[in-house]
Amino acid sequence: MESAIIGILGLLLGIIFTELIRRRNRIENYSQKIFEKRFEVYEKLFQLVDSSYRNINDFIVNKSLPLEERFLGSYDEGMKVIKYCSDNRFYLSEEIVVLIGSAIVNTSTIFESNDENEIEEVAVQFRLDIREIETIIQKESGIREINKHFWSIGKVKYKGPVIDYYKKLAEQYKIN
Repeated sequence: MESAIIGILGLLLGIIFTELIRRRNRIENYSQKIFEKRFEVYEKLFQLVDSSYRNINDFIVNKSLPLEERFLGSYDEGMKVIKYCSDNRFYLSEEIVVLIGSAIVNTSTIFESNDENEIEEVAVQFRLDIREIETIIQKESGIREINKHFWSIGKVKYKGPVIDYYKKLAEQYKIN
């Protein structure tokens, strides 16, 4: 009788452990797929933010275009990024969407003034915002941690006057 009870308990424990392992494997399988999709979305977002930034910056510095045309061009560029965020909000963190939305909305204030000095002042903040957004995208996507892992394996040390100057500026402006 005692051995029958032990056998039944063993069978029940075996079933429970098998189910737990099966669920864990299923979560790991989905996690990999979700990570790959998130990474793809963040990679595309980074490229889109960078491309829009470059185009908006061209509108900022191209003083030969009328102010309204510069505004509308930068608005269209910003809306591309906002639409992408909206289409992929399932994979994007709310914080990154808010940061991007804020930076894009602020592009409209760049061209509210006819004074080019005021435009440049607001543009400087826009550039800083984009730099912060790109850094956060890299962190959110996991690429920063992956790169740190690869760098720790390779133990690469960059040297030279340009790298030293960059490190000095990065430390001064808290980059990375």
